[in-house]
Amino acid sequence: MTRLPVLVGDYLHRFGPVLRRFKDMLDGTHAEVVAVGDVETVVQVTNGPLTPTAYTLTLDQADTEFSIALPPNFGFEFRSRGMVDVRFAFETGLVADYTDPYLTLPGNWDFYEAGQFDEVTLYFATDSLNPVVIEIIVLELAV
Repeated sequence: MTRLPVLVGDYLHRFGPVLRRFKDMLDGTHAEVVAVGDVETVVQVTNGPLTPTAYTLTLDQADTEFSIALPPNFGFEFRSRGMVDVRFAFETGLVADYTDPYLTLPGNWDFYEAGQFDEVTLYFATDSLNPVVIEIIVLELAV
C-alpha cells in the first residue's frame, strides 16, 4: 500500500503550534488532521487516493504579475524560497501594483489552504530584482 507523504503547513497559534497534515485512513480515504498543541481534530475526509504534486513558479521581474493555474485539489500550500517576501492574490490585477485585496507572505513562510477546490489560479509578485522561486504543493486525487 502506498503511504501518502505528509503535507505540512506549520505556524504558531495562540494555543500552541499548529500542524496540518493528511493522514492515510487505510481504507481508500484520507483525512485532514489539524493539531493545535497536543490536540488533534479531523476536519475533512476525502474519498480515493490522494497524491501530492509539486510545482514551481519563477518570478523573474520585480512588480510584475505572474500566475499559475492549479488543478482541482483537496488543499494546497506554497512558499517563496529564501527570505524574500511575495505578494499574492486569488484574482488578477492586484499584486503588481499593490491593489487591495492582496496578501503578503513573508520570506520562507508557508501559506496553506484546506478544502475541496475546483481549478484555482494564484497570482504572485515581488519587489525583488533577483528571481524568486515559489514552491507549490497541491494535494490531488490520484487517477
